[in-house]
Amino acid sequence: MEETCSVTQDSIFNTIKKKDTSAKRLSKNLILTKLENALISVALEKCPCKIHISPLLTRDGQKFWSSNRIFVKPIPDVKIEQLIALIPDDLPIFIGFGSDSSVYFLELENSNAISLSNKLYESGLVVFAQPDFGTILQVNSDMTFEYQWNLHNDNINNHINILGAWDITQGQGTKVAVIDLGVELTHPILINSLTLGYDATDGLYGGAQGGCRTIDQHGTNCAGIIAADNGYEDGFRGVAYKSKIIPIRTAYTSDTEGLISYISWIADGIFHAWHELGADVLSNSWELRREYAEIVYIELTNALSLGRNSKGCVVVFSSGNKEFKTISGINLIPGIINVGATGFDGKRHCYGSGSDWGSTFGTGLSVMAPGVNVPTTTIY
Repeated sequence: MEETCSVTQDSIFNTIKKKDTSAKRLSKNLILTKLENALISVALEKCPCKIHISPLLTRDGQKFWSSNRIFVKPIPDVKIEQLIALIPDDLPIFIGFGSDSSVYFLELENSNAISLSNKLYESGLVVFAQPDFGTILQVNSDMTFEYQWNLHNDNINNHINILGAWDITQGQGTKVAVIDLGVELTHPILINSLTLGYDATDGLYGGAQGGCRTIDQHGTNCAGIIAADNGYEDGFRGVAYKSKIIPIRTAYTSDTEGLISYISWIADGIFHAWHELGADVLSNSWELRREYAEIVYIELTNALSLGRNSKGCVVVFSSGNKEFKTISGINLIPGIINVGATGFDGKRHCYGSGSDWGSTFGTGLSVMAPGVNVPTTTIY
């Protein structure tokens, strides 16, 4: 359930919570697990403005809900007026979105986003029509700060032998967009490696220029593995410690439920990374199903072909933490590099031995790399 009257949001949620103890609050959204008429009546009574209701969908353990916004891409030669004619009870504004000039973003007043998306698609006039789904984003990490065994260690065979690579380059001249929860912009080991970033979210809890909420450390973890540099000759360093990090915030931790994001935030963050801020590499450590996110597929595809002045960006994803036997979702775009995680023994990290995750493998996997207890930066 999404509502636009922030003044009365607390009172709505508190009233509903008394009747539906499993209701969740996510930023400007309410998720009702019991969509009873009584609960809806309570919400309507308490809020004088529009309330949008969506079922809570679950796929492979990931939760989705619909907003009152839609992405739509008409087929060639179809005019916007033809689509408007299919929405007699609504007059949404069609706004261009992202790098594909034929994709539009609609905000609805009266229509149900899921049913209208289905109606538009079944009309045969569009390539796709999808709600701007909200989701509890799943990021992939297992990081602590000990020592950099993953870069070079004479006593462990499973390292990436970084010294040979550093003889060639330390990453200078390369900009890496970390598309995540934002990065701590004042971190002393990262501050000299950061460049202008972008907050694609609704700005809740700050986040300007890609900064993070104080409890959101995952983006700072990822940035440290890439480009940390404490300035000492033998000090702590990232794999490409002379590269620059572009922090892109596309999600943040909600007060009650986990990492909240929207498909529009993710797509917008990717677009700004490669198209507006000139990223050479896009680093992604999260999972998303493609059937909910055609616009994200478009932005990643365009980054791969049109980024870096049409030379194409390097796009890297973690393979996933669910130990599936094949990589799925948005990661399967041709050209994406999918990286699985190995442990100290050089073998794929699996469930068991005190671990509650295992690295996804099989079809779509590109390469394996150290991914367990990798030392990195955290919130300072």
